[in-house]
Amino acid sequence: MPAILSRITLPSDLVVLMDVLNARGYESYLVGGCVRDILLGKTPHDYDVTTQATPEQVKELFPKTIDTGIQHGTVTVVMSSSQYEVTTMRTDGTYSDSRHPDSVVFTSDIEKDLSRRDFTMNAIAAKVGSGDKDAVNLSLVDPFNGRRDIKCKAIVCVGDAKTRFQEDPLRLLRAIRFSVQLKFHVGIETETLINQMAPSLVNISAERIQDELRKIFLAGESNPHMLYCTLHAYRPVFCQIIPELKSCIDFNQHSSYHAYTVCDHIFKAVGKLCNAASYESEFAATAHAHWFELCMTMLLHDIGKPQCFTQDENGIGHFYGHAKVSADMADSILRRLKFSNAERERIVTLIEYHDYQFEPSARCANRLIAKLGAENAQLLTIVRFADLYAHGVNYADFGEMNPLRKAQITYLYLATAVFEKRKFSLKDLAISGVDLIHCGYTPGPDFKHCLNYLLDEVVNGNLTNTRTTLISAAKDYMEEYHA
Repeated sequence: MPAILSRITLPSDLVVLMDVLNARGYESYLVGGCVRDILLGKTPHDYDVTTQATPEQVKELFPKTIDTGIQHGTVTVVMSSSQYEVTTMRTDGTYSDSRHPDSVVFTSDIEKDLSRRDFTMNAIAAKVGSGDKDAVNLSLVDPFNGRRDIKCKAIVCVGDAKTRFQEDPLRLLRAIRFSVQLKFHVGIETETLINQMAPSLVNISAERIQDELRKIFLAGESNPHMLYCTLHAYRPVFCQIIPELKSCIDFNQHSSYHAYTVCDHIFKAVGKLCNAASYESEFAATAHAHWFELCMTMLLHDIGKPQCFTQDENGIGHFYGHAKVSADMADSILRRLKFSNAERERIVTLIEYHDYQFEPSARCANRLIAKLGAENAQLLTIVRFADLYAHGVNYADFGEMNPLRKAQITYLYLATAVFEKRKFSLKDLAISGVDLIHCGYTPGPDFKHCLNYLLDEVVNGNLTNTRTTLISAAKDYMEEYHA
């Protein structure tokens, strides 16, 4: 007897859709992630339906459909309040493009359809049974014991794991992503196989890889320790995606400020982002809004260190210029992974300034805002804290005014500046070139020099940003400049 789930709430138009299919003699089931989420007690984000009906038969039954992937049996049915992908039950041929099957054969056997899916937790079907408009009963079809694996919090491949991963190597990243998202574990044999098969990711498009990376890191926001462990456990996978990481593995920094190798420091820095965001509570919303960018910043922030390594006569390691080198390397990596210009530019900027030496003063906070803007200045302090936390040292050993203490004080000054909504750019000055013209000066390059001088003086706290003060200072500057 199949297991029955009682009183399950589903969207009413989804129930109508499945009732229409079943009434015409086409068995239909909910499949995939939505069934898994229901079993986990979560509300699914979307619902996928599989049916015995062919795409043409589905299109005859519903007035509005979209040919989403009709060559593989998928039609999107547009209902009154939502739309649902409906796919004909099928078996798949070979996957020569490492994404889509070269051919599909429609079937009426739900178990054959489930046998082509990636993991047992996603290979469960649910047939809508009796109920009312508010809740229905679901009859489960679970030939691969997916429900058992969900209870055990285990990610298990359907059938032979190597075959599943060969069909679509993106499943390597999906397994990693599900382990972080769901807090499930991957068996040691499967983990080993994932690492061994990492080179097959070369056949996957940059866009698909970036999308899985995004999901992995976003899921890790609520579980930073697991995110660190995931990066460490799957080093071959992440080094396949970002080959530049390979030179960081086991790279001894030969510094009393660093307890870890470059690679382990990088992974720990990603994991320490939550600690940094928690400490800087005023900036938590900004951190949440740019979490993926922060993760990629920390993943790449020291990637140029091996290229910049030198040792002095005492054997102490130095990495002069590594921030700029890392930023340039990150720019190339992010272009390769097809990041948007906005995300790429923000990440590269944060990496370029991640080693910026904070001085505990209002002037430093003002300069950060003037140089980066208020939002990036907030993100940079989070980056700085995550970087410092990941050094693995006791900063008290380096004096009272150590780098961590300086960062803490700068954060307080910056939080005050952000609260006061301070702005520092030429357009924020109380005067402009028009005012210089009214003072009798002729427009030219000296206008730009004068206004930049005034901006620096305001940022440094030497002048107040008022019209009277700046007009007076501008006259003094222009007279000295012309003299």
